[in-house]
Amino acid sequence: MVTREDFHYNFLKNVIIRLDFQGVLETEMDKVLVLIKPFAKERGFSKYVEKNTKQIDIAFTNNETPESIETTNKIRNQKVYSFIDENRGFALGVSNTFVCLQINTVHYVPFDEYCDIIPIVSDFYKNSIDFFSVTRFGIRKINECLIENKNEIGYYFNPSYFNFYNCIEEADTIQSNHVNIFKCGEYHVNLITNIAQGKFEGNPLYSVRLDIDTYLDKSEEILLLLSESGKMTEMNDLIFKIYTSSLTDKFISLLTSDDNFDNTIMRGVERND
Repeated sequence: MVTREDFHYNFLKNVIIRLDFQGVLETEMDKVLVLIKPFAKERGFSKYVEKNTKQIDIAFTNNETPESIETTNKIRNQKVYSFIDENRGFALGVSNTFVCLQINTVHYVPFDEYCDIIPIVSDFYKNSIDFFSVTRFGIRKINECLIENKNEIGYYFNPSYFNFYNCIEEADTIQSNHVNIFKCGEYHVNLITNIAQGKFEGNPLYSVRLDIDTYLDKSEEILLLLSESGKMTEMNDLIFKIYTSSLTDKFISLLTSDDNFDNTIMRGVERND
């Protein structure tokens, strides 16, 4: 069984950890921010930005199928307080309805370096607000790379997840999307794979994207996860299992090799160290 430590290369582009909760008052946010600001500074978030954003409230007939949107959508202004660590590519956003840590960096960052940030910030909310009710907690990881020849995609990615229409010889793939929604124990999973054609120097270049979103939506399960670091590690390990199952043995062999990765095969693969 291959482990995370075996990988010398990755094509990870974005990590998002987000906690959603029932809205709190702006006066309560002031008390929370007093606690978050020194913590963020201590953890290396040197830049602070406040901005108003448009927040869309959407009512679904089914939480898993956005296609079933009802007609009760509302748009409202929401203030988001952002703490940014430009050196590491970290951005921590807090508001009166969510806390979100986004990591966008070229090189791999171990989970242990940031997994405690959301639980600590959530404690600031719980300790400052009388009625703090969580509604969703999720970890999402997005991997993306570029391949020149679409027919080579199946050499590196599991065809069960990544495929395109090729029953007619002249079919020119523009885009292919696949969505799998399932549960693993208590965890919900949205697995989205995408192949999209672009152009480079006049020739087709295919973006291959693996998007894994795992989440909990029961308050008691979320609170347990936030209080026990092992539960968050369990969720992260599930993502890793799904990640490795989406790759072929050939690609795993290349990513775990200590040899230099051949960038003519694909673009976007980076060494971990």
